[in-house]
Parts: sequence; C-alpha cells; structure tokens
Amino acid sequence: MRILITRPLDDAKRTAEKLTALGHRCHVAPMLTIVERENIALAFDDVQAIIVTSANGIRALAPRTPVRDVPVFAVGEHSASVARGLGFADVKSADGDVVALARAIETWAAPQGGALLHAAASKTAGQLRQTLEQRGYRVRTAVLYDAVVAQAFDAQTRDMLAAGEIDTVLFYSPRTAAAFADCVREAGLIAACRRIIALFISSAAAARCAAIPFAQVRIAVRPNEDDLLKLLQA
Repeated sequence: MRILITRPLDDAKRTAEKLTALGHRCHVAPMLTIVERENIALAFDDVQAIIVTSANGIRALAPRTPVRDVPVFAVGEHSASVARGLGFADVKSADGDVVALARAIETWAAPQGGALLHAAASKTAGQLRQTLEQRGYRVRTAVLYDAVVAQAFDAQTRDMLAAGEIDTVLFYSPRTAAAFADCVREAGLIAACRRIIALFISSAAAARCAAIPFAQVRIAVRPNEDDLLKLLQA
C-alpha cells in the first residue's frame, strides 16, 4: 500500500520505518513543522506534575531542565514512551485524548497537591486547562514551541496525489487534517482525493476533512497510533 504520512517530521519518520518494515511504501509530507522557542524559563516550585498533550511538548521541555523526578501525566502511550526515553521515571498515560487525560488526572493527583505544568504549543486542542481549573487545579502553561501549519504541498507530494500514487493518508490530529484539506484546495486536488482512503486518529480530526470527498473514511476506535494503524487492515 502507498501511504502518505502527514504528522510532524520526527514522528512521521518513525511511523514510516514501522510501516515500511510491514511492506508498505511511505511518503512523508508533514502538515505541521515543530519550531521550538528559545529563552523560555521553567520553574518547578510547587509543581506536582508535568502535563504532556503531545510528544513534542516533552521533547521541547527535557533539554531545558535537569529535572526528571517530577511525575509526567501524558495524554497517550506514545507521549509517555517519549517521556520515559528522555529519563522521566514516573510517567502515567491516559491512553486517550485530552478529555481522557483530564479525567485521569483527577485520579492521579489532588488539586491541593500543587500546580500542574503543561508543556504546550502556542496553539492547543481541546479545553484541558479550563476543564482542570474548573475542577480546582492550578495549571501553569509553558509555551515551548510553535506548530507551524503547511501552506501548500511540496512539489513531489502534489505530483503524487495528482497522479494517483497515494492509496491512503494517515491523519494524527485535527490540525494536520485541516492543513491537508487547505492544501488540497490550494492545489486543486479535490477530485484526486476520490480514490484515496483516509484514516483518522479521531472523529475530531475527521471532521476537519469533512468536505474532502475521500473514497473511504475510517476512524480509530481509540485515539492512538496502534488503533489508527489497525485501520490499514480493515
């Protein structure tokens, strides 16, 4: 199968290696580029845990501090695995989305235990901070990076889509899905999508491509990569 991977580059390469080993042909076309911010000061006084809603957040935080003994509350297993790989010892995964993470945090930590430090992008999905604050938690948001949206396809990606050389597209977030839809319109490739199967990590991501006439739309049962890749076998 010829698969287009739209997630940011570092994670896209990892996914491509996994799928290539299974016999698929992969093309990487990131719809988001991660740009880390500089000169961000981090303070861990009165912080009981770090919140991670993307692996990019913990990647951006880790080089800025030697702290590794603060618990990490991750949205999913991929983010949790990245945190462990960076030396954080106490890592928990909600194995879901930000709604699942907010629910899990209520079982993992008490509001009076200290602040929660969110390692975040300049734009975040969902209402995690608002939800937690409504439940009595104090949340500090450390904006550590920007996720810059692609404005157009690169020439190779555009040509592959136009020539029907892509069978399936993988979408890992609402923002990457929205960026892909915008790039399709910009390139005049809406009709080309009629022969493509679109696999989405969540219904929220699928909604951002609702106007694109894919041949098929499949949505993961749970918002994680394992469930997303199972859709390749459907």
